[in-house]
Amino acid sequence: MPEVREPVEPAGARLAAAAAPAKKKGRTAGDGGGKPARDKGKGPKPAGGKKSKAGGGDVPKKRRAKKKKSNTTILVMMLVGALVILACVGGMAYFLLSKSGKLEQVLSPVPEDCNLVRGVNVGHIIRYALYKTEADRMMAGPLKDCWTDVAGRLSLPAGEADGPEYAVIAKKKAGGTGTVLVYRTREKFDPKALGAALGGAEQPVAGQPTYHVGGGGSLGGSVVYAASDRVIVVVLPGPFQADMVQKSVAGRGQPDNSFYGKMGKTGRKVASGHAWTLVRSDGDLRTYTADMGKLIEKDLKPLGDQMAKAPLFGTWTSFGRYITFGAAIQCDSAESAASLVNFAREGPMGKGEDQPEIPRSLKQAYSALQQKDMSEFLSNLKFYSEGDCAWVQSRMSSKEKARQALQAFANPAMAETASGGGFPGGGFPGGGPPGMGGGGPSRPGR
Repeated sequence: MPEVREPVEPAGARLAAAAAPAKKKGRTAGDGGGKPARDKGKGPKPAGGKKSKAGGGDVPKKRRAKKKKSNTTILVMMLVGALVILACVGGMAYFLLSKSGKLEQVLSPVPEDCNLVRGVNVGHIIRYALYKTEADRMMAGPLKDCWTDVAGRLSLPAGEADGPEYAVIAKKKAGGTGTVLVYRTREKFDPKALGAALGGAEQPVAGQPTYHVGGGGSLGGSVVYAASDRVIVVVLPGPFQADMVQKSVAGRGQPDNSFYGKMGKTGRKVASGHAWTLVRSDGDLRTYTADMGKLIEKDLKPLGDQMAKAPLFGTWTSFGRYITFGAAIQCDSAESAASLVNFAREGPMGKGEDQPEIPRSLKQAYSALQQKDMSEFLSNLKFYSEGDCAWVQSRMSSKEKARQALQAFANPAMAETASGGGFPGGGFPGGGPPGMGGGGPSRPGR
């Protein structure tokens, strides 16, 4: 077929159409309401501009609105501000997370093989004048004597005479006794001045200056060093002194290999108190917790079974508006800890009664529970578990009524001897309060 060509619009018509005002988009009266067919041809576009949809010729191109540019200076300032804030938050997080806490500072120098450790948060307790005597009682023996000597030689501020901010006495009892004392001062001191103040001969250990103090007195024969500008460590003379000095210095630099790194949930729970004692079941104290369990296993078998194999046991007391008491054991699993707590909650002592039915074996082991002053203690008994740690906790509002509980749960003689029987008030094995039975009073020795 012959090719049919589309008629070409005269150039004059195109110029006239371009000069005419553009028609508004929409329908016209004569178009019958329909849209004009689009030209789908691929011929060359008219030079005048875009083709009108109404087919009426070319129309001028619409000018696009220019986007408003943002102020570059403001954007840069916002970006810099955001970076500064992020840097501050990151720096604060690093400072808080990397800064060792008070507990880590005083327990990292404690060798991991110590099996009797006692801590006293002296700075907190003496805030309450009513409880200062309790801090003095827990600081008895060499813990107090050595501190008085150290504070005097270093010429620490007068306020330190009442005691350091925190004190720890840790012992390794295994066919002999090795003892480490750790003090955290209230104010900073100059570690370089320690040697001259003590008059001791310097003996570096793994790069750490230590000082062997000669002569007599409470520090005679001890090895002393400054773990920081707030922490002083004293290793008393004894069969394990050299080994304990090595482990103490190493633990300061590697807390995971110290007593602090090995204490677990039970140890941290107990050490959260203001006066606390932890006993590890090894060495001369390997049967300490099990011996207590035997006394009550007839009526409280699940508790006796766990105490027979608990590697760690401890008690604590906290001071504030109330006096809070607690005792915890490390169970063989989280499930065992939860089961033990459920057993205690469902028993007669878990109902919050002033005078609950106390199992006979427990009354015999801890006779003080029958006294009238202990009714508040019994009514506030609560049982908890977290991980493999199970603990009992109570509180009392009067120091006078809490006398028996204080002698039991804040007892500086606890576990000082490896033998003895009974519970607090009836005597924790190895050292009960005077007149309360058990192992009898004993001064915390070296």
